[in-house]
Amino acid sequence: MTDDHPHASEAAASPAKRLKVAHRSPQPRDSSIFTPFRTVGLVSPTPVPFTSLPLGKTTFQITTSVGQCLHTYDLRKGLNLLFITRPQTPAPITATVAWKERVLAAWGGEAAIQTPGIWVFQRGRKCAELDMPDRLSEPIKDLIVFGSWIVGRCSTRLEVWKSANYEHYTTITPSASSGLTQSTLSGGVCNVPTFLNKIVVGKQDGSVDIWNVSTGKLVYTMFPPDLSSGAVTSIQPATALSLVAIARTDGSIVIHDIEKDRVIMELKTHSGLHTDITSISFRTDGHGAGEDGQESGLMATAGKDGSDVTIWDLLNGGRVVGVLHGAHNPPSAVHGGVSGGISRVEFLPGQDVMVTSGLDNALKTWIFDANSLSTVPRILHSRSGHAAPVTLLDFLPTNSEDADATGKWILSAGRDQSLWGWSIRKDGQSGELSQGPIRKKAKKLGLLGSSLEIDSSTSLDDLKAPEITCFAYSLNRDGGMGAAPNAGGIWANVASKKGTPYASESGMTGWESIVTGHRGDKYARTWFWGRKRAGRWAFETTDGTEVTSVAVSSCGTFALVGSAGGSISMFNLQSGLLRQRFPAPLNPAQAKKLKLEQSDVTPPSTNTLRFKPGVGKHRKAVTGLLVDPLNRTVISCGIDGKIKFWGLHSGVLQDEMDWSPMTAITAAQYYKPSDLVAFSCDDLSIRVIDLETKKLVRELWGCLGQINDFCFSNDGRWIIAASMDSVIRVWDLPTSHLISAFQVESPCTALAFSDTGEYLATAHADSVGINLWNNRTLFAHIPTRKIGDEEIMLATLPTTSGERGQGLLSAAFDETESETVEEDDVLIDQSPADIDTLSNDLLTLSLIPKARWQTLLHLQTIKARNKPTEPPKAPEKAPFFLPSLTNGGQEQKTLTNGASRSSADSRPLSHISRPTTSSTQSEFTAHLGTFANQRQNRDPKPLLTHLSTLAPSAADSAIRTLANLDEMTAFVQALTVRLRQKRDYELIQTWMSVFLRCHGDVIVGQDDENEGGKEALRQALRDWRQEQGREGKRLDELVGYCSGVAGWLRIQMSSPTTSQRYLSTRGGSYGFSFEETVLKGLAADQGLFLPEDIPSLPSNWQDDWSHMSFSELAFQIFSLYIAPNEIEPVALRDIIDRSYSTFRVSSVTPTVTLDNARKIHLLELYHGETFAFKDIYLNRNLFEFFLVKRNQGKSGKDREHLTVVCATSGDTGSASIYGLRGKKDVSVFVMYPTGKQSSHFVSHTKRFQCLERAMLTPNSGEPNTGGTDDNGWVVTAVSSTSPILDLIAAISLEIGGLSEMFPGFFSTSDEMSLTSGSATVTDENVHCLSVDGTFDDCQAFVKDLFNDDMINSSQRLAAVNSINFARILAQITYYFASYFSLVRSGTYSPSTDQIRFVVPTGNFGDILAGYFAKRMGLPVTKLIIACNENDILHRFLQTGTYEKKPVHGAAAAGGLVEDGAAASPEGVKETLSPSMDILVSSNFERLLWFVAHDIYGSKTHNAQERREIAGGKVKEWQTELKTNGGFSVEKQVLDAVCADFAAERVSDAETIATIRDVYRWPEGYILDPHSAIAVNAALRSTEGAHQVALATAHPAKFAKAVEMALQEEKGFQFKDILPKQFVGMEQKPRRLRFVRRSGGLESLRKLIVDEVEKEKARM
Repeated sequence: MTDDHPHASEAAASPAKRLKVAHRSPQPRDSSIFTPFRTVGLVSPTPVPFTSLPLGKTTFQITTSVGQCLHTYDLRKGLNLLFITRPQTPAPITATVAWKERVLAAWGGEAAIQTPGIWVFQRGRKCAELDMPDRLSEPIKDLIVFGSWIVGRCSTRLEVWKSANYEHYTTITPSASSGLTQSTLSGGVCNVPTFLNKIVVGKQDGSVDIWNVSTGKLVYTMFPPDLSSGAVTSIQPATALSLVAIARTDGSIVIHDIEKDRVIMELKTHSGLHTDITSISFRTDGHGAGEDGQESGLMATAGKDGSDVTIWDLLNGGRVVGVLHGAHNPPSAVHGGVSGGISRVEFLPGQDVMVTSGLDNALKTWIFDANSLSTVPRILHSRSGHAAPVTLLDFLPTNSEDADATGKWILSAGRDQSLWGWSIRKDGQSGELSQGPIRKKAKKLGLLGSSLEIDSSTSLDDLKAPEITCFAYSLNRDGGMGAAPNAGGIWANVASKKGTPYASESGMTGWESIVTGHRGDKYARTWFWGRKRAGRWAFETTDGTEVTSVAVSSCGTFALVGSAGGSISMFNLQSGLLRQRFPAPLNPAQAKKLKLEQSDVTPPSTNTLRFKPGVGKHRKAVTGLLVDPLNRTVISCGIDGKIKFWGLHSGVLQDEMDWSPMTAITAAQYYKPSDLVAFSCDDLSIRVIDLETKKLVRELWGCLGQINDFCFSNDGRWIIAASMDSVIRVWDLPTSHLISAFQVESPCTALAFSDTGEYLATAHADSVGINLWNNRTLFAHIPTRKIGDEEIMLATLPTTSGERGQGLLSAAFDETESETVEEDDVLIDQSPADIDTLSNDLLTLSLIPKARWQTLLHLQTIKARNKPTEPPKAPEKAPFFLPSLTNGGQEQKTLTNGASRSSADSRPLSHISRPTTSSTQSEFTAHLGTFANQRQNRDPKPLLTHLSTLAPSAADSAIRTLANLDEMTAFVQALTVRLRQKRDYELIQTWMSVFLRCHGDVIVGQDDENEGGKEALRQALRDWRQEQGREGKRLDELVGYCSGVAGWLRIQMSSPTTSQRYLSTRGGSYGFSFEETVLKGLAADQGLFLPEDIPSLPSNWQDDWSHMSFSELAFQIFSLYIAPNEIEPVALRDIIDRSYSTFRVSSVTPTVTLDNARKIHLLELYHGETFAFKDIYLNRNLFEFFLVKRNQGKSGKDREHLTVVCATSGDTGSASIYGLRGKKDVSVFVMYPTGKQSSHFVSHTKRFQCLERAMLTPNSGEPNTGGTDDNGWVVTAVSSTSPILDLIAAISLEIGGLSEMFPGFFSTSDEMSLTSGSATVTDENVHCLSVDGTFDDCQAFVKDLFNDDMINSSQRLAAVNSINFARILAQITYYFASYFSLVRSGTYSPSTDQIRFVVPTGNFGDILAGYFAKRMGLPVTKLIIACNENDILHRFLQTGTYEKKPVHGAAAAGGLVEDGAAASPEGVKETLSPSMDILVSSNFERLLWFVAHDIYGSKTHNAQERREIAGGKVKEWQTELKTNGGFSVEKQVLDAVCADFAAERVSDAETIATIRDVYRWPEGYILDPHSAIAVNAALRSTEGAHQVALATAHPAKFAKAVEMALQEEKGFQFKDILPKQFVGMEQKPRRLRFVRRSGGLESLRKLIVDEVEKEKARM
């Protein structure tokens, strides 16, 4: 390479660039993938002043220069863009002038080898160009047109043209001043009206020349009043004749009478406002000056070094009457900073409108209000763009209001502290997002008043937010123009953090959708996209350091902010509240535990989590934040080289990848459809990880400078990156290959890929525009082979006019040939090599467009359809006003013939020599002959490749012209060989179809002479058919296999999730459906069913569920545990709605506040049919749904019959019986302990009567009617009174004290054992069994039945109490309902308050539902187990030992003396809360399973192994309990339980006292004894959390305990709380059987089987 090569020095100065430089200058070429489209965002980015042109009296057109083309705007339409000139000028434009609907643009001359020129444009199109003089090498800096002259001012000469024909007229060279070798023209050129052919020119020495352009002579020279005035900077004719205004560099302005060479007025700019005046304009509408503003004489001045426009009143000696401060941005002293300065100010002729343009890429119009006292105009229109290079950009996705706008909006931020939205479809829709009334604020601060003194240290930019360094968005919650207005001011919580105004309004209208971080600022700020303005919130980093990264969740509700100090915070965009920190701060208990583990005294406990709560914070700046689409995981990365995975709701670190000290991570990008995250690193690499496996899957290298930005393609196949070496690279992710790279003129600072895949957008360091590139792969096959660094090409940037670029349509039809490059004078073919089949087992298709071979297949149909229906008609006679052809049509004939003949040969063509397709046929025949002559390794590729290149009509002709049988045979054989190669399958089928259609008659016809040839052809066709059959069969098998796989995948996709599959706690049963779980109740290995996993809550559940009804909440929760293919959503909603429609309150389970000060709340669960919490269970409707589905179309013995057995100590029996009574195909057996479940209702004195006497007849008593059955079971009379009494009977379980409230109302009787009120239900499918034992005996009977092979062989047993998981599932709902009720009330704030649920606990089912809710994600601090004196759970949490503790001797007295409560020898103590009188809590083993799964199962990564380990551990504990009466757990198990639970023990005396105390509170609330235990436990808390106690039953159901507590209280009358449904219960008939333990399982089995068979026989 020679040294005089224009790029030699550049190449030498940049040795790091790996470009192989050719011997000749490389020409810019398009990328193989991206082609230039156009540039957006440019308005007035150059120093060239605008020019204006009036169009009649209605509007003006204003034209600006944007480099090498012009933009023309219409003032009447609000500066709407009218024209963009094309073609582009060869060099940047240096001057413009508008004249007679035309615009003249001078260009070039700035480079030494560049010749200037002047082009003329009209309506955006070039219409002429001016003749340029020889040897002109200076740029033309000014243009004026007057009379018949066009004058251009260069630095040392004036050029003159005739405006009539654009011919060059003369060159004027002013003489040099003394001491100078040549004169320098510095201050513009103008023409003074009435001075014919005269121009006035300012010079560098301060003098002004007057020239006659017609004669080329100097007329006169005017010298400055002071030799130190400096050069002329601007010159402009005044409105008065012979007067011109002349500005010089000393800041002086003189009004000079050029006719008399006399200074009329000398003006001096104020010292504080001194800048070089480069633009002067006079107002011409006759207003603005004088005392009343109604006189002529107003002048405006501005300069390129300032941002203000000075308004002068020239009357009375001239004075400054106002300063338009901050009309444009001031120029920045920092390279690459904000561009500024005013390039031109102009009053529009005859208007009160002033136009300004600036180097800040803005064009503005200002209007002077006629009735305003202000002399400073106000803004009228503005058209602008970024004033500094763009640093961030991205394509906005679609939203609900503008679904067709996908990929058509670009969001960008630049160094000018602005945020812009750009419309690709319509330029006028683009605009800056408002940062509030900046100018109004500036006026209040005195920055924009008419005062001449301003604080130079303060500017408009100081009132804006700092430069944006990062942004994130989600439009899912954006309210568009209807979003709630931020009436409280933008980013208002910076000044006041109290309360969250306007949050409630935004819940209905939407809220902010964009979050930005700013340089040097600790606040992340929000923006409304729909309203195009700043939002309400400014989120402060928790450590007070600068914001370095932001993210918005996919749902649009949460904003995450990362800081330079490593902190991460999550805020709610609707309310502005802090919702979470990462890591989440420790509560006191967690902090204490962590401190103990870290101490030397206490060894650390084994934790199931890899990372403890409160740890994992980034040590350095957070550079990337991402949220997965399901709002479960937050991904963060930082300069510390770590990638962290956080639980979004918990704030706990879940996993981590550490790449330090190998590299630091500078940015992250997330491709959500594939769960791939890419990270740019400071070692110049891009690394990609898979979120599912959290493994590094790709490393991409090749950048030679810092990576400025990168992104995924819309399909996730590519990664595009821009680096400081000015190269944009594209990697193919599947292969990790670099497949495209192109170098641009300046480094790309930001890039983005549209969601539609149409565009790549780039921003560059030396431009304020945004460049758009088309993706060629959308409409053409582009080879994506691996390339080397030597193949990096120079690319031409897009232009604002779109010239030299390609739109989508033009690019789609651009048939480019194979690319070649010249290097070392050798042509290197860059076309892709032929892609061979990867495997012989693969069937491949061709790359021929589908339309081509389909057209060939249906060519005859297309020809028939396009055939004209009638012959062509002669054209009509032309209208009279059109000229006729002189030769009578010969010209048209000549043109027609000329299209088919050479211009060099005008001889007529004979019929023989007319063009035909013979040449094509000859080439086709030649290839066919070559193939036919091959004897071995026959290759049909040349023949068929040639055929594939032909157009459909040519291919059809080639096949039709097969002349003889040999050619036909060879053609068939070629197709057969190609078919055997498994290539071009669809083309082979098409060609064979056309061949058979064209030559079928030859094949089947008889021809004795050519019989040998026909037999060869037929044999070739037989071979084809055999090969086709073999390949078709193989293809059918492949399609069948793929269909099977797809079907299997479809089934798997719709199959239940792990939370919708169920297993046994004891490890013997797996994979059960919800239906099987409900109908079985208990597993075959005596374990309880539970889901394989507890599901996490969906994204944004707190907002989406917050206003749902109870039924809607239940549906959402049930859907997480029930697969839709088991119960369809519609059916599930119906089941839920029917189940809860009978509740007496619409909220189903309301939460009431007992004491605001102590934060005590009560969750009322007794508003159902039986006045107990167990009414929540959906048993009757679930059983009915599954049985109806199973028995559809069945009759007789084929129908499935369900036998429900349950044990109850309180409400379960009545609730279950009422739910299943009278149901077809269901038998119900309820067992309860005889005389022990509620014996405290039985009085030792005669003053109390028992309701139970009216409800049953004992053995020793005298029944009303009835007797005993064949087995000796006692059967009472069965009769029916009324429906309401049926309901009363179901809830008469614990109504023993009614008679004492109503003496004489009931009949008296001797003391008797209490039996269940359930016995009063008279339906034949309901059987009440009174067992002479405890509840644990009843429960043991139930479990024995479920494990008895004999009864299970003939009966389908089911359970309805809490051992059936369906009831646990139903109870989860009211925990969520209570939580949302507190949130809506305003007394509880999730971000600052804690909540605890206190549950009266017996069988552990109710509180287990709370545990499920907590693990799902409900923010519950603690679950409190409230026990009565049967305190096995309380003792477990204290000691870690779970054991039955027999009560004997003095300890058995217990209870109250009046009540006579005593302990059972088995260890169950009878208390005032009988539903909790349980020794062994059945559901506790479900909790133990989850704890064992988390602790012992953590040793393996296999999910099934973890489940088996947990099941084995539970089985071991339960076996030990049954054998030894108890078991102990390890400390880590106990710690895990205590992390979620605490326990309190409440005695009967404390229960009575609590009922009394709460009644005395202002609300006068009456508790039942179970609820009183929960409230007593809640009152013991000192942690300040909100305590929600569960009220599980209506107080009227436990009348005796309530009466004992409140009988002395003034004003208490039990009848006030007695539900009306309880009245008349003593009249209810009864149906009861007694079961003795001595009879054992055998007698109970016989009873159940006999009764069920009787029921089946009656159906």
